[in-house]
Amino acid sequence: MKTYNIGISGFGLMGKVHSQCYLLQQINYPQDFLVNLESLNTLEIKNDNHLFRHQTTSFSEFLNNNLDLIDICTPNSSHYNQVKQALDKGLNIYCEKPLCSTIEESISLVKQVASTTLLNQVALVYRFIPAFSIVRDVLASGQIGTPLHFSFTLRHASYLHRPKNNEWRTNKAQSGGGVIVDLGIHAFDIIRFILGEFSTISVNSLTYSQDNEKVLPTAMNDCDDYSSCYCKLSNNIFGTIELSKLCQSTRPEWVLEIFGSKGSIYADADNANEVCVTTSTNSKSIIRDLSLSTYSKNLKSWLSGFPVSREIAPHMASIRSVLCAMHLNQRIEGVPTFSEALASQLVIEAGIESIKSNGTVVPVKQIEEVLNDY
Repeated sequence: MKTYNIGISGFGLMGKVHSQCYLLQQINYPQDFLVNLESLNTLEIKNDNHLFRHQTTSFSEFLNNNLDLIDICTPNSSHYNQVKQALDKGLNIYCEKPLCSTIEESISLVKQVASTTLLNQVALVYRFIPAFSIVRDVLASGQIGTPLHFSFTLRHASYLHRPKNNEWRTNKAQSGGGVIVDLGIHAFDIIRFILGEFSTISVNSLTYSQDNEKVLPTAMNDCDDYSSCYCKLSNNIFGTIELSKLCQSTRPEWVLEIFGSKGSIYADADNANEVCVTTSTNSKSIIRDLSLSTYSKNLKSWLSGFPVSREIAPHMASIRSVLCAMHLNQRIEGVPTFSEALASQLVIEAGIESIKSNGTVVPVKQIEEVLNDY
């Protein structure tokens, strides 16, 4: 039976989450192949870490360990150099989001990987939450008619309960931005996945000062903690996206509503395996069917096995998808490649430009445009 050697770069929160997902592969899924945690690239070697056969603080040494897949879990600012070196070595790559901290770096990697047959995927794990796949299928079926507008909220309480000044995510040089990067990449990607490409965006944001407990306008060099986005998609669907890490709420972590000419769709994080469809006659139905499209059928298989927490499940399914694609030696429809991650990052770029100009409406560049211009 084939064994795939995995190398993980970075062993912070996401490095530990990804490691857990690889370890659970042998328990949760049919034994089509085996997974071995071969090597860890880390800032500090720990003698009590027995998950990996090898540990090293040298990335070049890390790459020379007979690896089949590199998993990048380091801060955003290090993604470009590490991914590029892995591509130069001819290695398949799974990278935490966003792909890079700048558009120019992401474009460079997209162009480089396009000239290869290497597997490339980014951990845009909201695509692996059942409700979003079901929403996509319901829209394709025409049950709510033509989509007209939408509302999506994604809220955390992160910065109400822990210090911000020790986190790389709140250092713009390391992260590339605040909540519009960290949460926005998920929100913009899932709207693109379900409804289509963005045309324009207008964003207003705030930054929270823990020192004096004040909410301040986001300065050019600050990381935003709250952003309110007004969006227009290329197909003339309008919508709002609210992103927050300052929200102690009784509401679910995320809520998506889509309103169409014949009804509406509602989905939320507390019921992430189903959606509620309301028709124009006000009849309601709950849909849990993950067999309406090829992607949904694949997702059902990636989510099968021993139950894990709802926080871990999308990561498990995402990592399962990349392992299956590697085993089958083919790209699987719907999974987020480097190109998909770049397209969502272009929305972020336009959003940051809007923040800098006090909420001005900014056109979103399309991926074909930037690849041709670069």
